[in-house]
Amino acid sequence: MRRQCVFRMPGLAGRGWLIVALVAAVAALGLMTVSLEKAYAGEYSGTVYFNLSDDGKPVMSDVTGEAMMLVPVSLQDVADVDLADWELEEYAYHEYDGTGEVDLERPTVLKLYLYMLDQYKDDPRNSLAISGEPHSLFMTKFWGHDCNLLYYVNGTYPLFEDGWGATADGIPLDDGDRVDVAMFTDWGFYGDPAAGFNFFAEGNTAPEDGAIVSRYEAEAGVPLPVQVIRGMGNVSIGEDTAYQAAGDLTIHVSEPGGAIDADHESDLTLDQGRIDLTFDEPGEYYIWVDGGGGEDIDNPVQSSVAAKVTVKAAAHVHQMTHHDKAEATCTNEGNIEYWSCSGCNKLFSDEDGETEIEAEDTKIPVDEDAHNWDDGNVTTPATCTAKGVKTFTCQNEASHTKTEDIKMIGHKYGAWKKLNAVQHQKICAHDPAHVVKENHKWDKGKVTRKATPNRAGVKTFTCGTCKATKTAFLPRTADILVAKGITSGATAVDLSWNGIAGAEKYVIYFAKCSDRKGFSKTMTVSGKTRAWKKIGLAKNTCYKFKVVALKKGRTLRTSREIHLVTGNSNKTVTNPKTLVVDRAVFTLGKGRSATIIPKVTKAKAGKRLMTGHAALYRYTSNDTSVAAVSARGKITAKKAGTAKIYVQAINGMWRVVTVTVK
Repeated sequence: MRRQCVFRMPGLAGRGWLIVALVAAVAALGLMTVSLEKAYAGEYSGTVYFNLSDDGKPVMSDVTGEAMMLVPVSLQDVADVDLADWELEEYAYHEYDGTGEVDLERPTVLKLYLYMLDQYKDDPRNSLAISGEPHSLFMTKFWGHDCNLLYYVNGTYPLFEDGWGATADGIPLDDGDRVDVAMFTDWGFYGDPAAGFNFFAEGNTAPEDGAIVSRYEAEAGVPLPVQVIRGMGNVSIGEDTAYQAAGDLTIHVSEPGGAIDADHESDLTLDQGRIDLTFDEPGEYYIWVDGGGGEDIDNPVQSSVAAKVTVKAAAHVHQMTHHDKAEATCTNEGNIEYWSCSGCNKLFSDEDGETEIEAEDTKIPVDEDAHNWDDGNVTTPATCTAKGVKTFTCQNEASHTKTEDIKMIGHKYGAWKKLNAVQHQKICAHDPAHVVKENHKWDKGKVTRKATPNRAGVKTFTCGTCKATKTAFLPRTADILVAKGITSGATAVDLSWNGIAGAEKYVIYFAKCSDRKGFSKTMTVSGKTRAWKKIGLAKNTCYKFKVVALKKGRTLRTSREIHLVTGNSNKTVTNPKTLVVDRAVFTLGKGRSATIIPKVTKAKAGKRLMTGHAALYRYTSNDTSVAAVSARGKITAKKAGTAKIYVQAINGMWRVVTVTVK
């Protein structure tokens, strides 16, 4: 029985339906059957490797900039992927025939794909599209690509059994597994005779053996035989994977310690899939090939592939120099017969270099019986920075002398101490003239007093060497300006607002909601004022207001517009009377969310609120980096800290919700 995934690709009118086997495989070369019987629990150890190419070129991550080739991924990180975060719970790993579920935390190829998107792709949630049933899923988009893609695991076309393809949600991963994904522009890639997955193999194996490798070891200056083989099974009938020589492809070689680059140029070409590479310097290299075009179509139909090459230094060959034996004299040392190598500067007692010796081992000391040395005299005293000299004289022959060095006493510096605001110093105890000075090494600083709307903060910096400190002020914070309006009688409105630290004055603007000319300034009050009454308004008329806080002519904050109707006798609309929220305090973990549920009561029951003028409820966060809030009141926790969210009704009536993110 054959297992296939069928896709209709949008935007490709006239090309019809394309049958593409989107599969992922299991653990070894040749035809392997995926085992679904073994359940796993607990923690996972080990690493899997991910490779991704597009039209035969390595794909570069738009997050890290690195090539998506030979990317190591922890099995535990794959197992920790929560399918619920992607709304893919139905694709949790379980037995295909439905007779019983196994551990849903088992890492699978599908979870690996989700992890790679989350870590290495911008906008990962819009870079994947999955539909279909479990174990027969339709992956119509991956990495932002359409469904012209295929994937192999451990160099083989993935099957549940003969003729039955496996999809990514049903393929468990084990330590050392590799997953190769190839994406293509041309819809005919899978049916071209030249299509397939390229793999590096041992240089002396036959292509049909399929002995793929990801790492080579070589010696500097010694040719390394390398070959690339191509594997491809018939994607329409789910057959075994067959291998052949990859042909004359271009092979790229990085600099020592270099990286894989999709735009790397090369003048090296494989000869029927084989080449001998010689590395002049030891180090770590990457080699990779680009996938070639098809026989029936011009576009690429093969995957790119990469391998790592570790090059060791060439074996050393001694260049020996012979030293004859020299007898010691009364005043001079002698030496034994020995050999020295000019290449490695080592000494040996034999010509073949099998027994290494030290320089001291070659010396024959002066005959002590020939001299009668005195106790010696210090002829040059040692200092902090210079050696001293002690001279010995032979009492039998005054012309025979010898000297020995007296170790310099060296500096004895005390602890680093603050010298001034810029430098610290340390002084030598042996000689106070020896002083070392250097600039303070300030750390990144620590906030020792948080800034508030009413008070500047303080940040303290500490020198990591002498522990001196300096401080800097943090500017006061500005809060959210909120205003509300309550009708007063039939022709007046009482306005009030919360106030902004540092504001010198407030300007109140108003207009009829029906007036298309916009707001008019109605009053300017001092920065200490928090309320004002607007009188002389028309009865039963809809008005809008806003308040602007100014300092030295500069706008500090502007309130949201508030809308209300004068009086309480309008025939159709009324104002909110009270506003409450279901919770005033939220504590959330980073990445979690919650929703604020507000409720208003009407000043006049049976009449509608002015929701055609603005939203009934509006939400504003004073620190969106800590907690953001949507127009529907959904809170999203961003980073550790505390934020205040102002919930306002249409007439500006507000409540404050405190959100703490841990």
